[in-house]
Amino acid sequence: MRVLVDGKPLRRSMRGVKTVAGLLSAIGMSSETAIVKVNGRIVTELDSVGPSDRVEVIRVSTGG
Repeated sequence: MRVLVDGKPLRRSMRGVKTVAGLLSAIGMSSETAIVKVNGRIVTELDSVGPSDRVEVIRVSTGG
């Protein structure tokens, strides 16, 4: 799978990762701090990911 984090390619193997939750865990993030899109569609942490997917992880900023 091709993974982008904040628009930058992630150069790490995601072999064995099958869910969005697993992917977020593997990169040290959580669904509370990121929005994830798979093939252009916003998904939840329960959704599946596969080797041919394009995944975008976008960090959520908070504060004022």
